[in-house]
Amino acid sequence: MFSRIRMYLGVAVYIGVSLGILPVHLSAQTLQASSFGAKCDGSSDDTAALNAAIQAASAQSAVLTIGSGTCLQKQVLVGAPVTIRIVNGAVLKLADAANTKQFLIRASNVTLSGDGTGILDGNSSHQSQPSDQIMVDPGVSNVTIEHIRFQNTKGSHIRSKGVSGPVNTHIIIRDDTFQNAAASAVYLNWETTDSTIDNNKFLGGHGNAISVYNHSPHSQIDNNQISDYDRMAIEVWNGGQGAQVENNNIKLTCAGVRSWGISMDRSPDSLVKNNQINCAGNNGFNGIEIVGSDNSQVADNTISGFGTGMSIDRSSNVKVTGNTISSTGAGIIVGSSVAGQHIRANWIEGNKIVLRGAGKGVGVRLMCNAANADCSGNTIVDNDITGGGGSGAYSGVSTARYAGALDKTVIALNRFGGIAKPVAPEAGTKPKLLGNHGAPSANMTPTANSASGIQSDAGDDDNDDRAGRLALTNGQASYQFKSSYTKPPECIAVSSATRKRLTEKTTTTNLTITGPSGDSALYVCHAE
Repeated sequence: MFSRIRMYLGVAVYIGVSLGILPVHLSAQTLQASSFGAKCDGSSDDTAALNAAIQAASAQSAVLTIGSGTCLQKQVLVGAPVTIRIVNGAVLKLADAANTKQFLIRASNVTLSGDGTGILDGNSSHQSQPSDQIMVDPGVSNVTIEHIRFQNTKGSHIRSKGVSGPVNTHIIIRDDTFQNAAASAVYLNWETTDSTIDNNKFLGGHGNAISVYNHSPHSQIDNNQISDYDRMAIEVWNGGQGAQVENNNIKLTCAGVRSWGISMDRSPDSLVKNNQINCAGNNGFNGIEIVGSDNSQVADNTISGFGTGMSIDRSSNVKVTGNTISSTGAGIIVGSSVAGQHIRANWIEGNKIVLRGAGKGVGVRLMCNAANADCSGNTIVDNDITGGGGSGAYSGVSTARYAGALDKTVIALNRFGGIAKPVAPEAGTKPKLLGNHGAPSANMTPTANSASGIQSDAGDDDNDDRAGRLALTNGQASYQFKSSYTKPPECIAVSSATRKRLTEKTTTTNLTITGPSGDSALYVCHAE
């Protein structure tokens, strides 16, 4: 009877593990590090015992548990698939003057996990050379590091590779806590693809909290809490195509340093969404930076305390929508000072920007201050831009250009309050202005309805489909695009009288708007 019960239990555990209902360590034999001579008394060198225990656990497909005390160690090698658990407050501490890694992972299918109380301590105050706590070697895949507390390292807490070579894939870093690293806390480098960094706590250190570098595409960086790093909270650099950075809570002190929140550099097709980014010192450099990252989306982020809330530099066809920005300088800067660059067809829509500085702040600045740069076809539409109590002489939207590089710019349907110059185009630039609200000024000529400050159609049309005014005859207006598009443009249409949104439909050739008869519609379209 009992053998039959054991059989049924075994089948149940197998099914549970297969379906992901039960963790793998519940189905496997468990080995204790102490059985291999690990004393973990805080004074003995446990390196040899830990290496022997890891080799045995791997050979037996067992789970190795390190469950109490302080184990002093030098470098431990993980050379075959294995699961290692650090639990019950156990501490793995790098020995004095070891100047080496704590774990070198040279095999795929490795799990290093805990119960949230196990600690890896890099003992940085007693090391003379930079040393990372965990190094994942080239060509390694399917490594999971979760529920571990990392502290006090002379290098990074977790690092993958250091040189170009075989690709790393599927490194998962989840539910860990990091504090006091001398370099980037988590540093995934050189062709580390499809990585996941989520639900971790980064509690302070030097450099970046998270760095994903050098041709490491498709990373997911989600739901992390990040505070008190003195360079960047998150940096995806040089080949991070398709990265998703979402729902992170970033709080930087910015005390005496100029910090970035999130930087996406040469990482096209990326998504930065719903992050909370705050610089308490009000002297942060950039809340979000998009550099050389075409076809990316930046949506629904909240940014405060940075000199520039967001910058879009050397990037085209970036959509910036629904962000809330409180800035001491510029809300959003679109453009470049680098010769020969393309910053085209970016779409800045539905953002709320509050300017609080004492200088000459600007809500959205479109600049193209370099020879042979192309900053054409950008659209700034349906944004709320206000002066929020600072003493600055604020501008709502300003433009600057080099040799007419701002062709086909549209500034439309924006609302301004407490702004000295709602629209301030530099001499020689001719943006298409349509339906902006705000106090009239010399740089924003209103229609006869001057009380509302509604901007009349003006500027450089250039046979441009993207913005205009259409009469609603019998409750409908139709417009045939002058250009040929491969897919229907995305459009916004509002009532000229009430500014309420109207219903619009598009095809690759036509725009149709439905609204009150006798009214007119203001429309703005984005076409790729």
